[in-house]
Amino acid sequence: MCVYEISEQKNGEINFLIIALYVDDILVFSKNTEMLKKQILALPNLSMTQTKYLEGILKRFDIHNCKPVATRTPLEQGRKFEPLSEEEEPIDIQPYQMAIGCAFLTYPTSASRPDSLSCCC
Repeated sequence: MCVYEISEQKNGEINFLIIALYVDDILVFSKNTEMLKKQILALPNLSMTQTKYLEGILKRFDIHNCKPVATRTPLEQGRKFEPLSEEEEPIDIQPYQMAIGCAFLTYPTSASRPDSLSCCC
């Protein structure tokens, strides 16, 4: 849930408005009906994106400079994987597991942007 407060001083009186957002629900509170009407009329112009949220995730896992994938699936069909040779060291899969399993990617890929699941998992 996100809660925003807008306050203004008019004629020596402080008026405030509280906006509470939760997924696709919005609640707007104010004692000042003029301020309330003005903000409600502005709501159709309200635009929210997850750009900053997702950029933060990409930076956290140090993948913000990766190039986008041009295909719809991250791997070719029928790809066969070979076991590592004795000279090769296995990579640490924990960062990948954290990125995929954490709540940071679970919400956007399952609730609001399921199309992004194929490009990052």
